Amino acid sequence: MIVVIKWSIQPDRIGDFREFWAQEAQVQDRLGLIAEFLSEVGSKEDYPYITWTLDDQAAEPSQMYVNVGIWTDPDAFRDQIARYFNDDGPIRDFEAARRVRTVLMPKWWRIGDASLPAADSTGVL
Repeated sequence: MIVVIKWSIQPDRIGDFREFWAQEAQVQDRLGLIAEFLSEVGSKEDYPYITWTLDDQAAEPSQMYVNVGIWTDPDAFRDQIARYFNDDGPIRDFEAARRVRTVLMPKWWRIGDASLPAADSTGVL
């Protein structure tokens, strides 16, 4: 199971968002977590082969980030992350617009010779 969450962050609050992601939004039990990546969205200027842009729905200027989590199964994700979702509550102070998410369920795959990083990024709990 792959979970993709798109975040729209106020430009002057990026540090607050990164701190939230690294320090507060912890995965307490990582048994079902294969890997998780918080990424900046690349630009067509930097990567001219991009043909699918992730439009930002924020009404005000924002910086977009995409979180991709790879989980062993839906139950592991629900137990560790999804049970905390509250889409009716207010957005976080650093958000320019409410985050959105989708789920991808792999049906076929390839495994490469390279490995995932062996440890968390510096400062991530």
